[in-house]
Amino acid sequence: MFSGRIDISKVEVGKMFKSVSVERIFASAWEKGYICQEDWEILLSNLADENAQILASRLMHAIRRGRLKIVD
Repeated sequence: MFSGRIDISKVEVGKMFKSVSVERIFASAWEKGYICQEDWEILLSNLADENAQILASRLMHAIRRGRLKIVD
């Protein structure tokens, strides 16, 4: 019988939020003109995802062109 409780480990929750955060990180960085070091590392840790690769490539291009900065 279903008790109404769902047991989700912290690792699984972290994975769910990371997949959503790639798009959030990109949108935030593009809007603000900078990306935080922590967000940049999250983005780079998700490069196995094709969508994350495309977004990271666009951000790296913007960094090289001076349109985007990495801040602490």
